[in-house]
Amino acid sequence: MRAREQSVPPDSDPAAIIRARSPWWTQRIGESFERLALRHFNAVRIAAWGQPQVTQGPLAICSNHPGWWDPITFVLLQRRFLSQLASYGPMASSAFRRYPFFAKIGIFGLDTASPQAGRQFMRIAQTIYQQPHSCLWVTGQGEFADVRTPLQLKAGLAHVAASVPGLTVLPLAIEYVFWQEKLPELLVAFGDPVTQAGTARDWQAQLTASLGAAMQRLATDAQSRDPARFVTLQEGRKGIGGLYDTVRRLIAHAKGERFQAGHMEQDARPPRENVSR
Repeated sequence: MRAREQSVPPDSDPAAIIRARSPWWTQRIGESFERLALRHFNAVRIAAWGQPQVTQGPLAICSNHPGWWDPITFVLLQRRFLSQLASYGPMASSAFRRYPFFAKIGIFGLDTASPQAGRQFMRIAQTIYQQPHSCLWVTGQGEFADVRTPLQLKAGLAHVAASVPGLTVLPLAIEYVFWQEKLPELLVAFGDPVTQAGTARDWQAQLTASLGAAMQRLATDAQSRDPARFVTLQEGRKGIGGLYDTVRRLIAHAKGERFQAGHMEQDARPPRENVSR
């Protein structure tokens, strides 16, 4: 256990966090996360209007924090849209110590209960942005929050943004919802970028407004249950499986029809775009 803990970059050493990130491990773990998403989601979809408008650094992504899957969602989107950037992101130290291999993909521990957490985050972020082509992924609420609760962002990213020249922050709305299939949909959308907002207070206000607008627009699309409003990034296995789908398959064969595992009529048609790796 002691050796394992020593492999985790010290929270107080931003340079160690940068050194710990491995492009090779980032690729391997990313592939593993994509397979994980295929097993646990019916599909990963991005709103047709919600693809990132900025893909060059220095960049930060500020998302809401609906669930455990958020860091994996970050990796999926980083691989699809921002693979040319070196990505980093904070995680509560208590959780990070349970997943020390996350250091290989740029995740670092942050003691959110410490009164020094804000200064620690600022120091790490400023060091990261001294490197070219860097991106910071942050769950702006700092703790799990239902998508229907009023949006309240922690101030840390706003203070970082006010101190980093040329930084663009992209809001990212995330939802995990059930439609007609037994597995949930992973729905995402990037909102309007925020740049040159001014003071930390100004950044905070604009980030809250932009992310809130993206969340509301994504919620409308999610409630429609219409895959045509989205671009499909990954599709998981359709149907329920077992005896249920075996009987459905036999009935379709007896009728001379093609068996369709999915239950949504829209998914019976070719998707608008499938960019699964």
